[in-house]
Amino acid sequence: MATSNPGQFPTVLHVTECLGGGVLTALEILLAEQSESGFDVALAYVSRPVTPSLQAIREAVPGVHATCWSRRTSGYSRLWKLAAGIRRAMIQGDFDVIHLHSSIAGAVGRIVALTVNPRARPVVAYSPHGYAFMRRDWTPLRRAAVLRIESALSRVSDVDVLVSGSECQIAKSKVGSKAAVVVQNGLRRSALPRDPRGTRAPGPLRVVGIGRVCYQKAPWLFAQVAAAFPSHDLEFAWVGGGAPADIARWLGGDDGVAVTGWLDRSDAMRRLAEADVVVSLSLWEGMPYALIEAQALGIPCVVSDIPGHTDIVKDGLTGFVVVDVREAASRVAELARDTQLRRRLGLQARVNAASNLTSAEQAAASLAAYRLGSGHAIEAGVH
Repeated sequence: MATSNPGQFPTVLHVTECLGGGVLTALEILLAEQSESGFDVALAYVSRPVTPSLQAIREAVPGVHATCWSRRTSGYSRLWKLAAGIRRAMIQGDFDVIHLHSSIAGAVGRIVALTVNPRARPVVAYSPHGYAFMRRDWTPLRRAAVLRIESALSRVSDVDVLVSGSECQIAKSKVGSKAAVVVQNGLRRSALPRDPRGTRAPGPLRVVGIGRVCYQKAPWLFAQVAAAFPSHDLEFAWVGGGAPADIARWLGGDDGVAVTGWLDRSDAMRRLAEADVVVSLSLWEGMPYALIEAQALGIPCVVSDIPGHTDIVKDGLTGFVVVDVREAASRVAELARDTQLRRRLGLQARVNAASNLTSAEQAAASLAAYRLGSGHAIEAGVH
């Protein structure tokens, strides 16, 4: 593959059908880094119920051309339009790279790539943002089937672009990726908080869970940790919302967990900044931005031992990695009674976030990934 503008950066079309939550945050940051470094970048997507408006997306990433291929939020027609848009982009030859994000876009795009002359089409890059076969709410048979599909389609993608080192290991050891590169999730340096704990108000020690109330985040485990502290010395809150039935089932008991419901980003960050400890016992993840933000705010985190979490939280240095609820409650109790420990872990969390959890290297790393996928160098450098 040769770039359409020799001597310059590649032209890249990012494609997804999952433009919400962590994928949206990851794409906003990656597109901004690439665009500011000189890449010619565009975004195309089909909608989901949680997808922001096209205007909001364009405002979030100024200078990046964004196109909605289908505003339907359900049904097979949106997937047909996704496939048609990808095929059209591959045949027209306007892009050097088509970068597919999320499992469904990755599957659709790579199947479409099979119908296009491999010598004529762009480089096909794929980012799962958390492999679907890692889901714990699926049966073992379904997970095995999805893993087999991922393994088969990995022969089609020219390069797999992973958001964390642990996800890259999964790509190599389980999927059998022929080319895997880490372009790690991270915060923009300009977004790192300068006075992270300035909003902390006096009161009981605050333990916070954050994210959508859903099976993946295991909110009932957070409630079990709260139940281990029946006194009023600690205050437990979940920053986020979800289906009313899920909130009632998993967080609506007598465990003393307050649920904020959906908040806009500024309010959610304000509530997060008020936390003394963040607890995340998710069953699977990609590399969650909520935890990266908590570490950047100088908040020690207690997290489950899963890929993605272990790339963010350094056990015993910036927080604790735990294997079950009992250990999680024990670590929360330790942090609650030891102010110096909280301060030490919080300080190291901030230092680690500023050093290792930023997006500063994303443009260079993604360029290296596309070069690897192309099979020969793109004549460019990164400013």
